[in-house]
Amino acid sequence: MKHLLIIIIFSVSWQLFAQSDPDLDLGNVIIQGESSNLTDSVSYQRDFAFYNTVNSETELGFKPQFQPASILNQIPETGSKLAFQALGGISSTRINAVYSQNEIFNFSAEYDFHNIDEDWDQQNIVISWQPQFKDYRWSVVIKDITYNDAIAQTNISSYEFKIYTPSYSIESMIPFEFDIDFKLAYLTSDQKSNNENDLNLYANIAAHSADFNSHINAVYLNQAFSGFAWFGLNKVNFGRPQIWLGYDEIHLYPSISFDRSFRIASGMEIQFANLPLITKRDKIADFNDNFFQLLKSRNLQEKKQLNAFIALHNNYILPLNIFYNPQFIKDKRFYIGLPGGYYTQIEKDRFVHAFGADLVWKINEFEIENSVKYQYCDKEIYYEPKLMLNNSIARQYGSFFGDLEMNFLADRVDENEDEMEDYFQINFNVEYKFKANLAIFGYAENLLNTDYTKYSNIPEEGINLYVGCRYGF
Repeated sequence: MKHLLIIIIFSVSWQLFAQSDPDLDLGNVIIQGESSNLTDSVSYQRDFAFYNTVNSETELGFKPQFQPASILNQIPETGSKLAFQALGGISSTRINAVYSQNEIFNFSAEYDFHNIDEDWDQQNIVISWQPQFKDYRWSVVIKDITYNDAIAQTNISSYEFKIYTPSYSIESMIPFEFDIDFKLAYLTSDQKSNNENDLNLYANIAAHSADFNSHINAVYLNQAFSGFAWFGLNKVNFGRPQIWLGYDEIHLYPSISFDRSFRIASGMEIQFANLPLITKRDKIADFNDNFFQLLKSRNLQEKKQLNAFIALHNNYILPLNIFYNPQFIKDKRFYIGLPGGYYTQIEKDRFVHAFGADLVWKINEFEIENSVKYQYCDKEIYYEPKLMLNNSIARQYGSFFGDLEMNFLADRVDENEDEMEDYFQINFNVEYKFKANLAIFGYAENLLNTDYTKYSNIPEEGINLYVGCRYGF
């Protein structure tokens, strides 16, 4: 792969999409086969905006970017019925395709190859079909994920079926509405001589009326259930408080959720909230590359019974937000290195105090965003930065658009509590639009080619460059 760098850097990214009936919305098609409209936060609401357009940005471990690269734009919702995108860059190739004829014929496919270092690459193939019939949305997704490194090759294949029902009311029997989302997935995993097959069930049931709201989430994976539930009264004024309960195969995790803001001056308010959550279980997302933990893994999730926010929001002169976020994290996941280049995971409880601020302001034609976050814990949090700074400056000048991102991560230790180097990253993207349907762009990620290490034996990739054009008809 490394011998192809010079060739790949000149690879061209393009998008083709044909105009069709104006009521045909390409937004009904997703490219990655991953969607969720019921979240594990107190702010649950029914929202079909999760049907995204093409977006093949793949997360390979922790990325220091705070926001997705804006240059890797989604195909616009132009009523197109055919869309195609190819991206080429150093050590990375991506191809996406979408065909949307009507409510039944909605198909998408993705191929993504990523070379992380000389002996480590990842390949993703996703094929999905998302029909809609009488307000019922369906999804059939086939995924094949392959990891290659110096130690082993690992393959995880999954076959998923999902259904999203519309809000349904049976007032003649029960005076409330309810929604149901359901997913059934069959996964097969192989690494060296090890193999396992799993059945994964995922269900959300939400019931609501003028007086109350409730939600039950259940996930079945590795022969164990986990999830969360809540119940709240709508007519209680203080932030719609809810009784929240997380659960897994070991314990119950009770809490109370609420979210309330008070206006204290013109353009200024203060927010008090507690948003408990339990992380989702996903075998592919949680896969640990160098250590085979697929077989009989408990897959403990992180639980935040305390996830409070005290925030000051100011929009009077400049949009400024300042917050304090204390968190009690049950079973926070850490990775510990082992001899021979392997590593394993452990779970520890941590009480974390996070402080932060973000500011958005404009100078002439430039829009500038600044954010800072610092987290403190009386016990070490391995590999995670305590200090995170993010700054970006963007400008639209006629048909020209440019954006510069600067990210800084500092104050990290490894599992031996030895200090790790700070990390500074610069991303830059530029786009020039010749006319409405033709544009060229370039994007550079990690322009300084700085090494970043997530765990002691896993280097993050260095510089990555993309060039391309967009053309539609």
